Amino acid sequence: MERFLYGCKMNVERTKRVLDTYYMVRATVPEFFKDRDPLSRDMQLSFQHIHYVPLPVLTPLGYRPTLLRLADCDVNNFDTRSLTTRIVMSLDARLLEERCLNNVMLVDLEGYTMGHFVKMSPTLTICRKALLCIQDAFPLRLAQVRSVCLSVCLMQ
Repeated sequence: MERFLYGCKMNVERTKRVLDTYYMVRATVPEFFKDRDPLSRDMQLSFQHIHYVPLPVLTPLGYRPTLLRLADCDVNNFDTRSLTTRIVMSLDARLLEERCLNNVMLVDLEGYTMGHFVKMSPTLTICRKALLCIQDAFPLRLAQVRSVCLSVCLMQ
């Protein structure tokens, strides 16, 4: 409860809304909250194809940088559901373990194609549900989104 209140900038009404959304999505969007075994085949494939890594060092402002990049540029290996499940698992762990609730997303767009965009289109139901889970159900604040170029895609 403390993390929700802190993440909502001590606004009790906003905290109530976020808590309500948090438990509502857990009950109504089961595809992101079941099969959360990191050793499962889907999760292992997701780890191989997409890097989603909260970095260990905070920024000078005290924000947690998180890197998101393709490890495999093949659009057929890009799975929105398993990526969202991984992000939700990571956010759940951060909510329990850390005081830093501000985020800086570092997104490496190298290798990202129109085919990836189509799979992440906001018009798709799964993407709308993913945004509801990630954006609205957690008291984490997104401070910045930065596009970075780290290297060439590993598997072309």
